[in-house]
Amino acid sequence: MRPSKLRFLDLIGRIFLATAFIIPIPLKILRYPLFLKSLIAHGIPPNLAPFLLISAIFCMTVGSTLLIFGSQQKLGSFFLLLFLIPTTIIFHLSPFQYNIFFTNLGLIGGLIIIISRPNPLIHRIPIIKFDKIINDIISKIKTLIS
Repeated sequence: MRPSKLRFLDLIGRIFLATAFIIPIPLKILRYPLFLKSLIAHGIPPNLAPFLLISAIFCMTVGSTLLIFGSQQKLGSFFLLLFLIPTTIIFHLSPFQYNIFFTNLGLIGGLIIIISRPNPLIHRIPIIKFDKIINDIISKIKTLIS
């Protein structure tokens, strides 16, 4: 298979993998009190629950972003594993939730594959340079105003 097709498939695979973490983020933010109650109901101390929920949102957001866009996809996978492994143990082992547990196990496997790859294909994919995009937008706005 041609390298350009491999890079494209690699990107699509990382986007699909990250989607499992991106979709729940807004819900965790919008229903923050509900998720706090759920953490406490699962035995997390009330004074620790807000820290853990904010940490989970952080890990999911940063991990997904690095996995898709960054040259640090291994670090992104680490952040996602840091969220996913304890979540799977705390929420899905007792009571045992068969479907969710094995779905999470598959996600954990995919993230481990990304971490264990010797040369991620991301290094051959152009990195989005947000600072250049922002500077271009600012200069166009200045041109319109002048």
